[in-house]
Amino acid sequence: MKTGKIVSVVLAAAVGLGIVERAMAAFAGSPMANILFQAGQNAAMGQTAGSAAATNPVTSSAVSQEEIKKLIAELGDNRVKVHEAAAKRIVEIGESALAALREAVKNKETDREIVWRSRKILLTHPVAVKMDKDTPIDKVRLLDANSFGGGINVFLNGDGSAVVQVVGPLEGKTGVWEKRYEIKLASEKIKEFEKLLAEHAFFNIKIVEPTGPGPTDSTRPRIAVKLASGHKGSAGEWSYVRTPNPDFRAILQWLRGLATTAKDGKIVYEGAYDEKWRPKAEVRKPSPEQEEEISWLISQLYDEDSKVCETAARRLMEMGEAKKQLEEKLSEKDLDSKIRRQIMEILSDINDL
Repeated sequence: MKTGKIVSVVLAAAVGLGIVERAMAAFAGSPMANILFQAGQNAAMGQTAGSAAATNPVTSSAVSQEEIKKLIAELGDNRVKVHEAAAKRIVEIGESALAALREAVKNKETDREIVWRSRKILLTHPVAVKMDKDTPIDKVRLLDANSFGGGINVFLNGDGSAVVQVVGPLEGKTGVWEKRYEIKLASEKIKEFEKLLAEHAFFNIKIVEPTGPGPTDSTRPRIAVKLASGHKGSAGEWSYVRTPNPDFRAILQWLRGLATTAKDGKIVYEGAYDEKWRPKAEVRKPSPEQEEEISWLISQLYDEDSKVCETAARRLMEMGEAKKQLEEKLSEKDLDSKIRRQIMEILSDINDL
């Protein structure tokens, strides 16, 4: 019989006779037991602290601004190992280093290599848009009408003023018609909507795109939001999807409800549906630095990393100055269909907000 089995048999017999229990009870109050218990506690604490130190990222307070400046300078190094190591270290440090990167990108005197590599890092580590029930909105747009089946478009401002297009067939008429209303929502109603946006984390909504053929993009309800802080976001989802996003649907239903409210407003237009109509918006001309950034962001739409593409698209949407360059890109005859669709969505958001 092997040694292990012999020990097991002996222990089992000892347990049965109560020998082990009596021995443990006697040992429990001994000085040696106390020493071993304390040693075990110290070892456990040491192991826990060591594990935490190994897994937790570097805290911002532990890194000096001098080190961060040195790392940013190393992003401009021609040696791949050097600038890649610097980029990795910047990401490990976190927000204090990323904030310094954002400032470096804005500085006209920053080396171009550093700017390009900084932008790449920032695209994969964008600033999270935090919103609570008191975060004020600037503009909200719902595009939910089309020339096939009608619907509703909403152009809502933070002060409560809004224009609502109610679209549908008109008795005795061919085609699709609209009634365009001007309304004014009470501040309590705007607060209600801001709370809804926060509760359903609008800026974090992820829409799963359906596969296979489906309706055209013009039949997809789309919501775009601009906060008073300047942050923008948008989301759209077809009505036919099997598992609709509940957060998107809750916000969509609230905005659709304004069709009822609109009937108490002032009719400013009644006639054939003008699907291209939008409230007048200020046209901004980009600076040379912005033109360069816009060109670079458009190039990132081709990146294989979906996160880079999404963040580049979001950044372009926030820049009304990008409209002209995006329209020029869209006019290219051999433009990839996926890029074409993405640019069309970005332009739609720019025009709406």
